[in-house]
Amino acid sequence: MILGTAQLGLNYGISNKIGQPSIDQAREILDTAYNSGIRILDTAFAYGDAEKVVGELNQNRFEIISKISDLTKIEPSENYNQISGFLQQTLENTQQEQLCAYLLHSIDNLKINGEVLWRKMKDLKDQGLTKKIGYSLYSPKQLDVYFDQFKPDIVQIPMNILDREFQKTGWLKKLKDSGVEIHVRSVFLQGLLLMSYGDQIVKFPFYKNTWQLLKNELNNCKVSALDYCLGFVNAVDEIDEIVVGANSSVELKEIMLSNSNVNSAPIELASSDEQLIYPFNWN
Repeated sequence: MILGTAQLGLNYGISNKIGQPSIDQAREILDTAYNSGIRILDTAFAYGDAEKVVGELNQNRFEIISKISDLTKIEPSENYNQISGFLQQTLENTQQEQLCAYLLHSIDNLKINGEVLWRKMKDLKDQGLTKKIGYSLYSPKQLDVYFDQFKPDIVQIPMNILDREFQKTGWLKKLKDSGVEIHVRSVFLQGLLLMSYGDQIVKFPFYKNTWQLLKNELNNCKVSALDYCLGFVNAVDEIDEIVVGANSSVELKEIMLSNSNVNSAPIELASSDEQLIYPFNWN
């Protein structure tokens, strides 16, 4: 298990009712993570103050994965030069000499001048500034475009009881067969899948049938939504690590104590509707 830190730097998550944790609350979350056996934190330059919070509170307990910000606003010819600066800033923020992994926050940054950018990522790895390189994805369609030319050490992909696109397209197996380390995020879909049936309908009324089916499944299996969601992804053999986030130490303890016999979910719950499964479309 990996702890995602977006919540430590931002008011993050559709179900978040308490806002960004204070520094003391963040310290409690990291203490709980360490005491629960977590040894890797996932952060990003784009997560507000998260990198600096991680740097202040880490105390050499965790390895760090971070992600480079969107490069589309930078002149393509400058990507090669500026990416080193971005990594040095992240190392300074997180108080690290080396990252566990450095990922492109958007794989689509490879669309323009991709060969030069990827060569620079490899250079950073060769210099020992990061152990591994890779990219974060939303859709398996992105792998159709980039994977053969830009093979990563690690990918971070979304997967949950609704979003099974990487599994359905065969990319999950192809990644594993290619020796790529697979980290899965969004197992709770920013907390949407853990919300009450009533709140889900209020937020997304057009998907009432989905919420009703989920409610019925939870009742039939006699498990919580948290146990159901974690049980589903834990049963997927190809997954190497699951990235979870928490707004409090109490939430993280609940996640880490989750114990479920659920190992599947009905295919009727799966959705390819990008208005539902991709949070950036939730406006």
